[in-house]
Amino acid sequence: MDQNQINQVKAVIETYYSLDIEKLIADAYKDQKDLAAVKIGEFSAIELVESLNKVFVQFKEELNTTYAKSLPFQYNFQNEFGSGNLHSDLNQIIEYIQGNQFSNIPPYLNRIIHYQAINGFWEKSKRKYFSPKDRSFAKEAERIDIVSKHLESLLGESSNFFASLTQKEEELDNFIKQKKSHLSEIESLLVAARQHASEINELNSKSATLTEKISVLSETSAEKEESISELLATINKQQSESKNSSFGVHFQRIPPIRH
Repeated sequence: MDQNQINQVKAVIETYYSLDIEKLIADAYKDQKDLAAVKIGEFSAIELVESLNKVFVQFKEELNTTYAKSLPFQYNFQNEFGSGNLHSDLNQIIEYIQGNQFSNIPPYLNRIIHYQAINGFWEKSKRKYFSPKDRSFAKEAERIDIVSKHLESLLGESSNFFASLTQKEEELDNFIKQKKSHLSEIESLLVAARQHASEINELNSKSATLTEKISVLSETSAEKEESISELLATINKQQSESKNSSFGVHFQRIPPIRH
């Protein structure tokens, strides 16, 4: 690689260290209880983080040595790892991390691991700046970091859940209070309705009594009307007979005419 190419790769590495890969993975799989059981390609979630950290830290170390200019920028492995260039592959990994598309990372990560392996710096324990003790400590620190951040995500989800649950309880309490108020109003209306029903029943009873009285009066009135009609008929008959009788008397008193 020339210096310009080295600078391009270094810029990608700096971008990687500006990301919190442990937290991003922990947040992405916060619904999973065990990150070691989460499979991302042939890696577990924890193995993916460990491998990414290993790849980038080793590039960071190698690019600060004179050996960096001897490393190839482009490569064609003529096997299942295919071909590419260092800046493009590393940058693609960064983009997938930023987009939470972790399932797309393994093919690029495997090619980069193969790149480091054939260029002699994948096994960092063989290099003087990595002691076996440091390697073991760093690996455990990475595991603790990602597990602790995963736990933080789980706790954050739990806090959100309990906050949501508290809000739901408050909403339920308000709903119950509102329904109790409605029930109280309904009970008041029911008492008023019962009172109105009683009044209506009483009015119906009175109305039935009045109807009965009116019926009786109507019958009595009809009988009286019939009696009056009969009486009027009798009076009219008597008057008629009386007139006829008076006319006969006057007629007999007229003297006969003499010639």
